[in-house]
Amino acid sequence: MIDPNKCTVQYRTIINVHTSRCYVSEAARQNVIRIPQYLNRRLDQIKKAKSLGKNSVPLARPGRIVISCKRKEFNHYGGQTLGKFDVPQLASKGWKHKKSVGDHFTIVGYTKNPALLPVPDEEDTDKGKSVVREGGDRPLTTFGGLPLEEGILEGLHAMNMAVPTKIQAAAIPAILSGKNVLCAAETGSGKTLCYVVPLLQSLLPVVRESDADMTQREQGRPLAVIVVPARELAEQVMTVLTTFNTALLKPFKMQIVVGGQGIGNIKKKLGKQVDILVITPGMLNKALHKGFLGMDWVRHLVLDEIDTLLDDSFSDMTLEAISCCQVRVSEVGGVGDGTQVIMAGATMPQRTAEILGEIVPMESLATVTTPALHRVMPHVSQKFLRVKPSSKAATVLELVKQDVNVSCPVIVFCNTFSTADWLSHTLRENNINHSKITGKLSASVRLGIFKEFQNGLTDVLVCTDIASRGLDTVRTAVRRQAELKGVDANITRKIARRFMDEWDFPED
Repeated sequence: MIDPNKCTVQYRTIINVHTSRCYVSEAARQNVIRIPQYLNRRLDQIKKAKSLGKNSVPLARPGRIVISCKRKEFNHYGGQTLGKFDVPQLASKGWKHKKSVGDHFTIVGYTKNPALLPVPDEEDTDKGKSVVREGGDRPLTTFGGLPLEEGILEGLHAMNMAVPTKIQAAAIPAILSGKNVLCAAETGSGKTLCYVVPLLQSLLPVVRESDADMTQREQGRPLAVIVVPARELAEQVMTVLTTFNTALLKPFKMQIVVGGQGIGNIKKKLGKQVDILVITPGMLNKALHKGFLGMDWVRHLVLDEIDTLLDDSFSDMTLEAISCCQVRVSEVGGVGDGTQVIMAGATMPQRTAEILGEIVPMESLATVTTPALHRVMPHVSQKFLRVKPSSKAATVLELVKQDVNVSCPVIVFCNTFSTADWLSHTLRENNINHSKITGKLSASVRLGIFKEFQNGLTDVLVCTDIASRGLDTVRTAVRRQAELKGVDANITRKIARRFMDEWDFPED
């Protein structure tokens, strides 16, 4: 039954003839339904859309496709422009409607990894010469062009590193100058080397000193402390340090202290001379309170994943560690000149000045960033699928099988423990060999599982966002996100962690 209140009303006129004259009887008017109002509104919308289409100016030569959609009318191209009052037409706008199931779009990778510098000629790389871009732009150097000792260069060579990334080329000289540095760059750009290389270079002359002060340095008094938020990241940093240490004529005395080792083990590790200490915030706090660790000799304090270390979970511990040091206020390093604070992360903390202002003088803090910070990585393609909740399992299973069939390593991120358990059970039922990492597992177990995945024992890793921060996953070619609801910056950053040797990306 049609509601007359929602319809356009037209009147039929009844003409009565009683005499030779005709007149219209008002009482005889009747309500007659002609066109429903919602159809009138729809017709107006169609007319408006057609008029906008006629007035729009098409691209004379569309650029490379940037967003590829199932419905081609929603494609977007490089160089495409919109008027001041135009609204972008997005494929995902109607995804809340049930009829959108099966739709998809892809943000297409369209250029090289923005973290990488141009590769110089092999001859120049071997000689460590400076390389200048065409047109006379800023000079780009190989690691051989930086003021680094031979042992450090050998360590870089052992890791197949010849050309620094953009953030490394900018941050390493800044840290070597002795400034307090905040280094922020896109994930996968090599920020660990940003602080490891200058830290080792600065400490090499110190450990060679034979004066009374150095020989009488007490136990548990490190020269450098590297604080990281998770055990897995601590192990990864320690692996990088060990690679350099094996190439040095006089190796550093290094220790790693993470959770789950027991007080006795911590006391034993810190009960000897330590040059470089890698430690998690909880263990740092415990070691300071127990008196196992002293910060009076610390020349370099590194805070890796600074945005995490300054959040509510770790901020008190981080600030206490900094306050135990005499923070350097001048740019010139040397004995008694205080501690150089180095902060690194893939996001720029918004409240850095507010939180650290009273401890680290902002005028002594040099900020080093890259143009691609906080942006979607243009070298990584991201595909989004609209599926029904009831068909999610089948869709994820199909995608994982496609990767497994071609021996393509894949990580599947889940929002919760229960989702990860559910997906793991589904994969197991379908005879897909995989590993699973969640916060329910102990740190040592998580590390072992992650190493198995890195070593190729399994090609599928199911995890929560605990595996999304800072870990080296360059073996992985594909990342899957089982659910988009509540996706945070950690997962978004992990999408960008790709192979660092993508030198042969196709040009325009």
